[in-house]
Amino acid sequence: MPLLLWSAAASSDVARPNAALTQFTIATVNIRGLPGWISGDDPAGRIPILLTKLEPLDIVLLQEDFAHQALVDAHARQPTRVRGNTGASNGLIRAGDGLTLLTRLATIGDPLHAAYGSCHGWFSAASDCFADKGYLMQRISLSGGIRIDVWTTHLDAGSHELDRAARQDQLDRLAEALETHSRGQAIVIGGDFNLNWNDADDRDQLRQWLSRTGLSIAVLTPEGARERRVDYLFTRAALDSELVCDEGGIVPDLSGPTDAPLTDHPALRSTCRVLTTKALDLSPDR
Repeated sequence: MPLLLWSAAASSDVARPNAALTQFTIATVNIRGLPGWISGDDPAGRIPILLTKLEPLDIVLLQEDFAHQALVDAHARQPTRVRGNTGASNGLIRAGDGLTLLTRLATIGDPLHAAYGSCHGWFSAASDCFADKGYLMQRISLSGGIRIDVWTTHLDAGSHELDRAARQDQLDRLAEALETHSRGQAIVIGGDFNLNWNDADDRDQLRQWLSRTGLSIAVLTPEGARERRVDYLFTRAALDSELVCDEGGIVPDLSGPTDAPLTDHPALRSTCRVLTTKALDLSPDR
């Protein structure tokens, strides 16, 4: 499967003087925002450094923003913060979905978020049920009347057959949400899917979901960078535009002053360009 949605279209950009062309940068990263006694490190020390290194990005999608949301609010360099289901404290962590979208671009309307309502594992199998995992979508406005639906999610972890069943249910619910709320819209979706590209069964499950949704892989964790390649950026163009997400890879130098990693996941990034010959439909569809 190719890593780019389309081949680069720089030459066609020049050939369309009446087209609206705009671009933005985006990254997705699981910040391991658990309480320090669970993560086994110093989240209050490393998360501000991580957010500083993500400053140049127009859009940043965070997963596991559970226990340190005030810290994220204080140190995020993008002025707009959009959160999913924050839930209520259960005595261990904030039992929401841990999803946050940071952006310096204009947002349109209220965010869309919902819990999947399925999970596997309380005190085993990655203990996913302590979080209320789901999805978050925010519509972003670019120049020329262009709108992008930006989604993020974090799926059930673990390798048990019941974990796989939970992930399949979550993928089905996410596909239904995409079909309902982003029909005909340009889409970028990033997150921790807990589907390991190096695992044949996980890869097949992901490919079936991509076929259903019409999404393509823009960026996945490079081979050799991680044993488990579970983080992704996906894209889909609108009906009357081209969406090119390239220059993808890992955000470099994500380590602290002692060379300790700032998170246990790579931060995947891409530069996306949208080319459209007419403004997209601006009427609300949700």
